[in-house]
Amino acid sequence: AVDLEVYAEIYMNQENWGKSIRYLETALFLTEDHKDLEFYETVLKKLALCYNRVGDFRRSSETFVEFLENEEKLNEQNSKQNLEEELLKYELLTDSIRMQELLLQKDLQDAKNENVELSNKVLKKNMYLLGAGILLLLLVFVPMLIRYRQRLKATKESHQILEKTSVPKEEKEI
Repeated sequence: AVDLEVYAEIYMNQENWGKSIRYLETALFLTEDHKDLEFYETVLKKLALCYNRVGDFRRSSETFVEFLENEEKLNEQNSKQNLEEELLKYELLTDSIRMQELLLQKDLQDAKNENVELSNKVLKKNMYLLGAGILLLLLVFVPMLIRYRQRLKATKESHQILEKTSVPKEEKEI
């Protein structure tokens, strides 16, 4: 059908309207299923022009009306197709945003988990430091306490010995 339209174009350039009409009518017949609306529209437009050139104004106007109806269908189809494309773009964008939201939520959860892990590590280190501090305190103060008690005991014992060895005041006065 496309080849026929090309031949018709050649005859149109030569102003051989009869042969152009024949090729265009055959191309139109072969494309009546209207699957390719753009091609069908092109053939109708050229055929209307050829009918006009040969003076068949009735067929020219009928063909041109069919051309306009086809153009309306084509515009509607394109409009519908554009709407479907925009809807698909919107859905893809929505899916992309949802995916980014899920990734951000995952990143946030990972950050929270990492924060908990770090807090636990810091807590463990602080517990170790506290334990080490208490152990150090015990290692320093327990021997000092033992020594203090030993001195206190020795002081008590020396006071007791002094009391025993020292003369009571009453005996000194006599």
